[in-house]
Amino acid sequence: PYPSSKTTTIPRAHLELENFKSYAGIQRIGPFRSFTSIIGPNGAGKSNLMDAISFVLGVQSRDLRSSEMRDLIFCPSGTGPNSTKLSARATLFYIHEDEKGYEDGSVTRFGRAIAHDGKGEYLVNDCVVPFPNTKKFWVQLVC
Repeated sequence: PYPSSKTTTIPRAHLELENFKSYAGIQRIGPFRSFTSIIGPNGAGKSNLMDAISFVLGVQSRDLRSSEMRDLIFCPSGTGPNSTKLSARATLFYIHEDEKGYEDGSVTRFGRAIAHDGKGEYLVNDCVVPFPNTKKFWVQLVC
């Protein structure tokens, strides 16, 4: 529970990725407070992390260096890309703060999931919602 600067425009959050691109299984990344770059060695997943954030925010797969949604699903060796067991999910956990900048204990979860057939859905607090509704939630939280 650290106070945050009121000039911070990036919400306090962390990501949970499940079988997204190079991230196998469930991976928790963060917390993010305010950042301007991600550094690390080649092949560490920096671009895939930024792709995950963009994916949750509604960026299309063609803009995430993939030709179709199913390409975003981690595919372990020995598993065909058309396996019915494959799916992926990226969830951004927005941690609410009080007027003084301290965490108030509440969290809103923004997610996006991809089924084995490449069909996707947007989620807010684990409920499926149309994409325009997720944008409304973001506007309410950060404005």
